[in-house]
Amino acid sequence: MFRVGFLGSENSHATVFASMFNGYHKDVVGEFDDIQAVATYSAYPGVDQKLKDKYGVEFIAEKPEDMLGKVDAIIVTARDGKYHVPYARAFIEAGIPAFIDKPFAVDEDEAIELARLARDKGVPLCGGSSLKLCPETRAAITFMEKNREHVLGGFVKAPVSMHNEYGGFHFYSAHLAEMVLPVFGYYPQWVSASENPHGVSVIVHYDEYDVVCLYTDGRWDYEINISTAEELDQEKRDNPQFRQLVSLDLCYHEEARCIARMLRTGAMEHTYEELIQPVMFLAAVDRAMKSGQRETVRIAEL
Repeated sequence: MFRVGFLGSENSHATVFASMFNGYHKDVVGEFDDIQAVATYSAYPGVDQKLKDKYGVEFIAEKPEDMLGKVDAIIVTARDGKYHVPYARAFIEAGIPAFIDKPFAVDEDEAIELARLARDKGVPLCGGSSLKLCPETRAAITFMEKNREHVLGGFVKAPVSMHNEYGGFHFYSAHLAEMVLPVFGYYPQWVSASENPHGVSVIVHYDEYDVVCLYTDGRWDYEINISTAEELDQEKRDNPQFRQLVSLDLCYHEEARCIARMLRTGAMEHTYEELIQPVMFLAAVDRAMKSGQRETVRIAEL
C-alpha cells in the first residue's frame, strides 16, 4: 500500500485525488486500491478537517514536515506555486517521490535546485499541468511527430487569471505552457508578450516556426491548432492540418494514473528538464509582458 499525503490541500485537486485514492469516486472504483491518502496539510483553516470527515484522510499535519515517516509519497497541490518547492524539499531530500501540481515552481533557480536534488537522490517526480496528459494534447504530439518537417506554425489558446491571491499570472498560466512545449518543442528561442483587457497575447519563436498563443481572462476553453504546408502528393500526408478543442473531462483521471504509474514502477514519464522547462517559459513570458521586448527562454540545464 502506498501512503500519500497532500501539501496544500486547499486545492480542488486534493479533494478529487482523495476521493479517487480512498474509494469514494465511482468512476475509478478498484483502480487505485494500492494507494491511500492518509495525511493532509493546508495553511487555510478548516480545509484539512473536510478531507478527514468526507474522505477519511486521517492525519492532519500542523506543518508539512510532520508527514515525514508517515507517507510514501507526497502530492503538492498548494494553490500558490511559490510554496511548491519549500513544501517538497524536505521530502525529496528524504527520498520520497512527489507529484508537484502546476506551476511546478515560480522561481527558475528554485525549480532547477529541486530538480537537481531529485535527480541526485534518484527520486521520481511527476506533475505540472494535466493538459499535457489530455488525449487531444497527446494527439497533437503524435501529429507533430509525423508532420514536423511540414509545420508552418501553430495557435494555442487557454485561460488565464491575472488578478488573484495565488501568484497572479503564474497561478493558471501553466496550462497553456504545457500544451505549447510538449507539442511544439520544449526549447523555444524567445517569446514576446503583451497584456490586453481580455488577457495576454504571446508569440513563441522557434527556429522553424512561430506559435501564436492567446491567454483569455474569463473564457474557459482550450485549443491547439497546427498549420502545415500543403503538398502536391496528398498521399504522403495523414492530415494537412490539426485543430482540436481540448477537453478537461479526463484530466484528473490521467493525473491520478500518472501518479500511480510512478509509484508502482519508480519510473518518470517526463524528464526532470521537461518538468521544469515550463517554469523557464512562463518566467520569460512574465518578463516580456513587463519589458515590452523579446525575452530569451532560459534552458533548464541540470
